[in-house]
Amino acid sequence: MRTVTSWSPRDGTVISKLADPAFQWGYLPPMHVTESRQLLVFGNSTSILQVDRDGRYIVKVVVDLHDGVKSPCSVQCSKLTGSLIIGMLNNNKIIEFKTLPK
Repeated sequence: MRTVTSWSPRDGTVISKLADPAFQWGYLPPMHVTESRQLLVFGNSTSILQVDRDGRYIVKVVVDLHDGVKSPCSVQCSKLTGSLIIGMLNNNKIIEFKTLPK
């Protein structure tokens, strides 16, 4: 289960909890906040998920195994270049996806 804490007072108050089978890790999964304040969470070893800003539900699967993502370990999303760049664990692969403008 992922726990989202309050950001504004920065006092660690729990504001929501999200449990999903995609979050079955033996450790805290990597996360990334985009420039447009979207929260991307590395689901299982084959997906990156967008979670709503309050951390209450999964909005969508951003990329997964069908897109060539396996063992993602880092991500960078840039509005400037219009790209989502994902680094993989245990290999020398980096995948770049073009993003759609809002």
